[in-house]
Amino acid sequence: MFQTEVVGYTPEEGCHEVVLPQGCTGIGRQALRNQESIHFLRMPDSVTYIGERAVAGCAKLSEVEFSPNVSVMAPNAFEHCRSLKSIELPESLKELPDGAFVGCRQLSSVRGNAQVTSIGNRAFALCKALAHIEPFERLEHVGNRAFASCEQLEEIVLPDSVTSIGREAFISCKALRRIAIPETVKEMGSDVFAGCDSLDFDEIPEYLLWTFPDAFPQEVIGKCGYVKESCRAELLKAFKERHAKEKEDLEEELTYLREERRDAETQRDAARGRAAKKETDERIDSLRTRMRACRARMAALEDPSDDDLLEEYLTD
Repeated sequence: MFQTEVVGYTPEEGCHEVVLPQGCTGIGRQALRNQESIHFLRMPDSVTYIGERAVAGCAKLSEVEFSPNVSVMAPNAFEHCRSLKSIELPESLKELPDGAFVGCRQLSSVRGNAQVTSIGNRAFALCKALAHIEPFERLEHVGNRAFASCEQLEEIVLPDSVTSIGREAFISCKALRRIAIPETVKEMGSDVFAGCDSLDFDEIPEYLLWTFPDAFPQEVIGKCGYVKESCRAELLKAFKERHAKEKEDLEEELTYLREERRDAETQRDAARGRAAKKETDERIDSLRTRMRACRARMAALEDPSDDDLLEEYLTD
């Protein structure tokens, strides 16, 4: 039996449905890309793979019937299919590739996730209507920005099989209220929950805040006295700008104290009698104490502590 794949397609005028013939084994790279007349796509059981950007940009595609035997989906297969409303993934599909459904703005429901073990980078990013996702029972990895800007997503269930969550995985999921992070997670990227304004961070186990502080917003982990690496440079810059005048004043005062100390030392050398020497020694000690305080404050301005930076964050 010959193996065939769709390598290109130009629909007849007025044709809104594409039903691939039995015997077709795959949809090739960019085969149906930007075909705006397609509303419905049906794959026969013989289809086992979907190529890179195979169906990308089909702006009016609202329904896809997958082959139950699709085991391979290449990156960005359905990107920017803006009318796609729901999908049911075949059980044969174990990995969702990078950008699989990125920009599918009307996609509201994802089903058939039981066998998926990996969600690629930006797989569901910008799916702004995505509100319902069936549980991922075998999921192990969530990629970078996998669910970025899924603004209607309120809850997601991560199973105990999850071991890694990529950076900014749920960034700007403004409606996200509940998420359970299992103890099996060993890696978590930065800013995973940045912009998750509705999430109740009090329900996040404290050990996760300590183990993966950069994953959470600064205002959350700041309570633990920690400054995120991603915030550190900006806060350090703001701190130094705010205290630039104070540093100038300290340098000026230190110059003045040095001159005063030299004068006092000269007076001590010229002093006659024990009382006069004692008086100048006390003055020199006082000047040295003030100089040490100036130097300590200048050092703090050059290399502020986390407490100083957190205060800067709260001040802003």
